[in-house]
Amino acid sequence: MMDLLVSDEYSAYKTAILQTYGETITPPRTGKPGRPKKPYTVAPADLQYATVHKTRHKGRVVHEEPRIVFGEEEAIRAALEASPVSTTINTAFVERPPRHRSQSKWPQGPQDGVFLEGRASA
Repeated sequence: MMDLLVSDEYSAYKTAILQTYGETITPPRTGKPGRPKKPYTVAPADLQYATVHKTRHKGRVVHEEPRIVFGEEEAIRAALEASPVSTTINTAFVERPPRHRSQSKWPQGPQDGVFLEGRASA
């Protein structure tokens, strides 16, 4: 597992991280009548995950605030100090395609150019 995971607040990331690294807890049966509690997934103690909350005004980012999702602040600081590429929680290395084709410079299909890793590339 990586020392630190950082992303924007795209909700699918938290779910995917829990599915990948999470531990399933099955509550013990109580012996009482009724439906037993469902198993649930929790983040392991050594998982460090933070997000960057971006405040926008008229479509522009005016403020960024780091938020810790899983892990302890001290462990996240230690991971940042050990990092050779970053000293703050940021989304510099995170990129995903825009939601609408009209906003996109990202390739959409074979009409856009050469194939690269299963997608077309312009």
